[in-house]
Amino acid sequence: MPSTARPSALPDGWIDRLFQRFSVLYGKHWNEMWADVPMADVKDAWDGELAGVTGEQIARALKQLGKFPPTLPEFSALCRPPAQPTAHRLFLPSPQIDQLARGAAPAYLAAEVEKLAQPQKDCKKWAKGILRDTEAGTYKVTIGIQMAKRALDLTA
Repeated sequence: MPSTARPSALPDGWIDRLFQRFSVLYGKHWNEMWADVPMADVKDAWDGELAGVTGEQIARALKQLGKFPPTLPEFSALCRPPAQPTAHRLFLPSPQIDQLARGAAPAYLAAEVEKLAQPQKDCKKWAKGILRDTEAGTYKVTIGIQMAKRALDLTA
């Protein structure tokens, strides 16, 4: 007759020893975390979540514990090795940029690139326009006038 009990994801006794260790490290704070939950359910959840974790990973996680007792997701994250960063790839220009550099791009695209290469326009043109309109009597927003003067360093 098959057993309905789920086999332990970790070797027998590991969760019990882990919980004893937490009790020693965190005292009543550890036990109070689970005061309203049946301990068998708590241990079963930890056993399932830590499936496949090695003793070395648990030992590494125990060295990283903080001031407060860990939750199951926190401890599980400490056990799992960090994801390996993706390898860096060399940046290669797109064929379109390469063609543009050789003058093989369509004329309209070359003209747009030429515009970008020219010196930038006056970035304070807006402020000069506000002061010009103020003198003409068509602009009367005080804060706008103050900002335009500040932008042009005309404030005393």
